[in-house]
Amino acid sequence: IRLQITIHAKKSNNPSLIALGYNDVAFIYSKQYKESGSNKKYIDSAFMYNRKALPYIEKMENNNFKKYLTSLCDFNYGSYLMVLHQYDESIEYFNKALEISKNVDVLKELNLPFIYMGLACNYEYLNQWDLAEKYYLKSIDVTSSDGNIASKKIINTKYLASVYAYRKNYVKAYEFQVKAADLITAYSEKQKNKSLKTIEILKTKEKAESINKLKLEKKNE
Repeated sequence: IRLQITIHAKKSNNPSLIALGYNDVAFIYSKQYKESGSNKKYIDSAFMYNRKALPYIEKMENNNFKKYLTSLCDFNYGSYLMVLHQYDESIEYFNKALEISKNVDVLKELNLPFIYMGLACNYEYLNQWDLAEKYYLKSIDVTSSDGNIASKKIINTKYLASVYAYRKNYVKAYEFQVKAADLITAYSEKQKNKSLKTIEILKTKEKAESINKLKLEKKNE
């Protein structure tokens, strides 16, 4: 798969596709690092392919997409560093991604929830609880309760509850556990309604197809 991605991207001679291809390959290697039980060769390859994307990003003409890919590479690089427990270096790359994303409207909703979460996790690992709290709150604040990343709001709310519990602030810990439970209930209800709506659409489609079939059969009699 990795070879196919890079070959296809290079054949296109399109800097955007090549940069995306290298970034995707880096991400695949990072997953293999976790799945392999921390085989170093995979994370080394993830770092290498992540950096290979950068010269092609520089050649891109679409400024917003260029910023998106730059912030994505920095965010992913920071994630790989966090996996290796290199928290200070990871924070540096998350902040690079943050500086780009916070000034581009289209990137705020896409990137900020994940960047703030990454920063919060790093500070939690470093036992810098005030900063962990700050960035979990920021991530919760900018994460929509709807859409594909709604579950991140639940995760961050639960993580923040754990931070408060660790600091023996049990009132706040309870408050955010309740908020997490409410978010889970609301999210489950939305998912249920989406499923019911999908089923209703399918039933309507099947009914329409059955009617059309009957009409066609009568026409051919």
